[in-house]
Parts: sequence; structure tokens; C-alpha cells
Amino acid sequence: MRIAVTRLAERAWTPWIGRSALTGVLLCQAWAVCRAVDSGAKPGVNPVELSVGELLRKPSAFRDWDMILSARTEGGYADNVLQSDTFRHGSGFLAVGADLFVVHLPAKGPEFNLFFSGDDRRYFSSVSAGSNQPSATKDQYFITQATMKQVWRDAWTFSFAAQHVYNDQVYDASDLEDGFGSIRTQGNYFNMLPSVRRGFGKSVLLEAAVRGGRQFFRSPISSYWEAGPRLTAGWTPSTNTTLELGLSENRRWYDGRLKTDLAGNRLPGTHLETDDQRVELVWRQTWDSHRWWSTTLRGYFNHRTDDAAGYYDYDRLGAAVSLKFSPPHWVARLSARGSTYDFRRQLVSPFNPVPRTREEAELEARIERQITKQLRAYVRGLHDFARSNVPLDRYRANTALAGIEWDF
Repeated sequence: MRIAVTRLAERAWTPWIGRSALTGVLLCQAWAVCRAVDSGAKPGVNPVELSVGELLRKPSAFRDWDMILSARTEGGYADNVLQSDTFRHGSGFLAVGADLFVVHLPAKGPEFNLFFSGDDRRYFSSVSAGSNQPSATKDQYFITQATMKQVWRDAWTFSFAAQHVYNDQVYDASDLEDGFGSIRTQGNYFNMLPSVRRGFGKSVLLEAAVRGGRQFFRSPISSYWEAGPRLTAGWTPSTNTTLELGLSENRRWYDGRLKTDLAGNRLPGTHLETDDQRVELVWRQTWDSHRWWSTTLRGYFNHRTDDAAGYYDYDRLGAAVSLKFSPPHWVARLSARGSTYDFRRQLVSPFNPVPRTREEAELEARIERQITKQLRAYVRGLHDFARSNVPLDRYRANTALAGIEWDF
């Protein structure tokens, strides 16, 4: 769908991200147009001095832009809104959401794409874990990502991605703060990811990236900075098979979370820092010539250490599998994931001096039917749980919903 992207984006995006993304799009497009105009500019006219309005009036200004926009609405029931083993409350809900993808693919010069996805769920019942806890009346999740990409000599790809995530929902904070389990909070996450990729023939690629981010949480969860490198090696032995091996390291600097001794006693005047080393292997496979059947298998190992006595040290082993069946007009997907935590030094309590344990898993099924070229209907079921010898870590939740989605 090819339209005047800028005018539509100004109306759709202002409530969530203001005009900053729109300004970035205009600047990038103005730069590309000025380069094109420069080779044939009239004497005495500096193309850089052209106004934004003049650029918009040029028929060729947006010839390389395209956009995909979809909207959805859904309703269902969640039997454990607070993700709590103690305060188990269910509620029906209605939700709306939208996805927007804007892409710029010029004949020459850098590629640019802008992605947005947002969902707003409203519960029929207001549920709370106590008189001093905020009520769970809604869940909101919005993600925005802008990426600039430049290919050099057909083998090298340089890219820079900037991302913002906003969430206002019940959050499993057992890994971020002591004594809370799942808690309702708001968060804003800002992330930047410059990377360089090198292809070797048609089947091998190597990518190096450095991530830096800032997470803001509403009290009582501590905000933090994080940064670290990531290396990825990919191999595509055939058109139906892809393998990826990723190695990454990430360091977090918490604003208000304190260091502790081996007994878990907090040390005043300190700030906790943690390091994560992660190894991840991904296998994607298409199983038939029609490309109806496909699977994705992911396994990872995460090793965390803190910069104090090691109270927060753990090893996490996890795996996820997804099976997709997509014949004409249908898409069916079944996925499962799970992980286990091995806390090497943290004990449950002085009265129960055994190592802390935690297991978590999620099962999801989704069936989608294409009704018309622009309209889809779907149903989805989700079951997730966490088991632990720490009571606040435990919960079990089920969600069922049905919805429709339109493409514009």
C-alpha cells in the first residue's frame, strides 16, 4: 500500500511517541531527496535549502516508501490476572491493538524501516492484591523500533536500531527485586543496537553488535542501565534450513537495588551490579516443498553473577519449540517454552536452609483463518506457570481469547 506516509503517521503516532519519529522520517527522506536533486540542480539553487513543504509536494519524494497497517480487536477471559498463587482472581476483558510497518527501500543509499506494535487490554473487573496495592484494570504494551541499514560491497551490512518499549501491566519481578513475586508496575525501556554483518557466500554470515539500554521502572522496582556485546554466526545449508549460534554478555547497573551478603542481608550505601553470559542456539526448518510445515527450536544457557557475595548468582537453562502449519487461508501454531534456575548460593530462608529453585513454562496454541484479503479471525489459548520452593515465585494462569484483524 503506497500512500503519503508522513501525513498519516502524524495523525496515528502523536498520542504515543509524539513527533520525534515523524521528524526522523522527514530528515532521512529530505537527505535522500537532496542527494538525488543535487546531480541535476539548477544554477544558483541549493537543494539543501528546500523546505519540507516543497519536498512533500514533489511527486517523487515518496516513491520509495511503503507502509503496512493492521488493526485488531479481541475479547476473552484470564483466570489469574495478578499472576499470583495467593491472590487468584479472574476477569473477562476486551482489547484493541495495531501494527504499523513503514519501509524505505531506495535504489541507492541506506534503507530505513519503522515498526510499531501496541495493545491495550481492559478488564471488566478491578482486582487487587491488597489495600496498598494498585488495582489491575488494564494491561498496556507498546513497542517502537526504527532501523537504518546500509549495504556495502554486497557483503557488508551496517545497521543502527533504536527501540522504545512501554508496558503497564502485571510483571514477574522475582528476578528483579526481592520479596515481590509478580507485581503491577509501569516501565519504559530505551535501547540502541549498532551492528555490522558480513556475509560469506550465500550460506554463512557473521554479525557483531553492541547493545546499550536504560530501563525505567515505577517504584518499588529498581531501574537500571545495561550494556554488552553480542556475536552471532549463521549458517544456511539449504533454503529450508537455518542455524544460528549466539554469544552475548550483558552488564546491569541498578539504581536502587542493594548488594547483599550470603544470608541476603542488604548492605546500605551500595548498588548492585550483575553480569550475564548467554549462549543460544536456534534451528529453523521448513519440512515440505509447499512450505506449509515449519518448526523453530531454540535452546539457551545463561550464567549470572553479581559483584558482591554471589547471593544472586544462578545458572538458567531453557528451551523453546514452535510448530507452524500454514496451508492456504489458515495458520495454526503450537509453541512451548520452559526454563529452570539453579541458584548456587541463595537459600530459601534461615528456617528453610535449602537452595532456592524455580521452574517456569508456557504453552500456547493459536488458529487463524483468512476470511478475505484484508480480514482475519483467530482464537488463542495460553497456559503458563512457575513452580518454586519460594511461595512468592509460584503461580498458574490460563487465558483464552478470540479476535479479528484487518489490513489496510
